[in-house]
Amino acid sequence: MLDYDQPINSQAKSQGAGEPRRSQGFNVVDLVLLLWRRKAAIAAAALLCACIAVAIGKSLTPKYAATAQLYVDPRELQLVERELTPRAQDVSGLAMVVDSEARVITSNSVLLQVIKNTNLDKDPEFGGGGDGKSLLGALLGLVGIEQRPTAEQQHQATMSALDALSRHINVRKTDRTFVVDIDVWSYEPAKAAMLANALSTAYLAESKQSQAAAARRATRDLSGRLKELQERLRNAENVLAVYKAQNNFVGTQDTLIADQQLSASNQRLAAARALTLDAQAKYDQIEASRRNSSDPGAIPEALQSPTIANLRAQYADAKKRQAELQSELGPRHPALRQVEQQVEDLRRTIREEIERFAQAAKNDLTRARDYEASLNKALDAQKRQSVQMSQASVRLRELERDVEASRDVYQSFLKRSRETEEQESLNTSSARVIGEATVPQRRTFPPAMSLLAMIGFVLGGLAAA
Repeated sequence: MLDYDQPINSQAKSQGAGEPRRSQGFNVVDLVLLLWRRKAAIAAAALLCACIAVAIGKSLTPKYAATAQLYVDPRELQLVERELTPRAQDVSGLAMVVDSEARVITSNSVLLQVIKNTNLDKDPEFGGGGDGKSLLGALLGLVGIEQRPTAEQQHQATMSALDALSRHINVRKTDRTFVVDIDVWSYEPAKAAMLANALSTAYLAESKQSQAAAARRATRDLSGRLKELQERLRNAENVLAVYKAQNNFVGTQDTLIADQQLSASNQRLAAARALTLDAQAKYDQIEASRRNSSDPGAIPEALQSPTIANLRAQYADAKKRQAELQSELGPRHPALRQVEQQVEDLRRTIREEIERFAQAAKNDLTRARDYEASLNKALDAQKRQSVQMSQASVRLRELERDVEASRDVYQSFLKRSRETEEQESLNTSSARVIGEATVPQRRTFPPAMSLLAMIGFVLGGLAAA
């Protein structure tokens, strides 16, 4: 032992002289030998901790989780020509719509509907009183008097169930998909599955009701405007009829027919000018090909003619035959002269066909020019007539535009009102249940007893070591 009355140096010297100096470092072998000598105690501690872990697991109330899957497609079904609300088309907008729908699933309106459908406000697990009654209620029940909860008590029970149910729900959206998982846990496996399915059903019903309510509001607002628009249209039509009677317009034919004829003449003149330009370009192309091209049958019109195609095929065969004979026979051989004459005849025949194409193109150009000139004369006459009638028809056109605008607005509102009225009874939502929750066969908490025993055994052994 250390002698605190002696100096430190003298104590160190006495210890060094009396016994050999031991190593002060860490020795793994000594540690392993020490643990091996205490293996029975370590194993006992590990088994004890394993038993404690199993006992704790047995004492915990098991929880069961059930999952229902919803497919929430933000692209609603287009059952009518136009929808009430605009649809998001970009990917980020669609993802935001799905995220919003996932939040709607846990909204108070949906959860309150689930509580109402499943009577969770009377379930002890969710803060309800269950079948238990107070002492006063039990005494009154013995004499046949049933004590009903007050409105305030009922509201408190509903709020307690709402708070408890929100803690039992976990809504997850799978990344890059429109699938939403609804996880609900409970102490009873059948209740967990029932609540998950009830929540998905309540969400679908809430979605349908919200769409119907929006369509109903739109129908009511549109119907209120229809009477005013109808009266405006009637007044505009009356003013137009009086003006036509005062200015001797029999309908609108006197003015509109002239305008229609003028528009049609302009269209015909534009078409005639296009034909003239086309004929001129065709004729110029044929003439240029005749002057510049070494092959007279290479113009587009000639290539489309079956006659020219046949002649060109014969011409090609003759040229090939001429080349073969030139390599085999002399320049004065009769067979070679005959083939050369045949090639020249075919070339002349092709040129004659090209001449006929050129003459036909020239005739088409002359006819197109004459037709354009006649249309120009007729158009000038119609323009003079239109100028004479324009002064009297200015006011008429203003009134007609007013009537048409009022009619278009009225028809648009009428059609929209009918669509929204029909949309009240239509479910345009694409959300649907793709996987109903089933009764879970395994609990989610606590873990399996074997896993708890293993964890307790390992932790106990480490702690004892």
